[in-house]
Amino acid sequence: MSILASPLWAEDGMVERYGPLLTQCYAQAADAAALKDCIGAMSGNCMAREEQGETTYGMATCTASETEVWDGLLNDEYRQTMTYMKALDKDEAEIFPEFANRADALKKAQRAWLVYRDASCDLQYAIGGSGSIRQLYGAGCFMQMTAERTIGLKQMREVEG
Repeated sequence: MSILASPLWAEDGMVERYGPLLTQCYAQAADAAALKDCIGAMSGNCMAREEQGETTYGMATCTASETEVWDGLLNDEYRQTMTYMKALDKDEAEIFPEFANRADALKKAQRAWLVYRDASCDLQYAIGGSGSIRQLYGAGCFMQMTAERTIGLKQMREVEG
């Protein structure tokens, strides 16, 4: 997907300017509903403030920059969730070693999810055909799916094992 490879936000410092809005929202969210309210806040602020923010390219770039922040949060949540699953597996292995497979299952699920997300968002990109709207469909899909997976990983640790 070309929009994720776009260097515009890195050159213009969009992640640095608008990223703290998202990371602060995420850190302060009290529950899953509040976490979901964080989705789109950064890109919306970027679109409203950037000179080209309401052009197709500007909207796609703001959305892709938010995806970059969500991707960092996703990686953090994955590491924390993997650590959590390994701890549960260690406890489980003492009595029921055959059920101490949470960490392996998480790894398989995450790998499959990445393939699914990429294919789903490639489809959204393709649905736009030759129109510039394809940039918005693709970028929006990557942001939404990455954010939702991030929140889902965090929620896995909130369920009693």
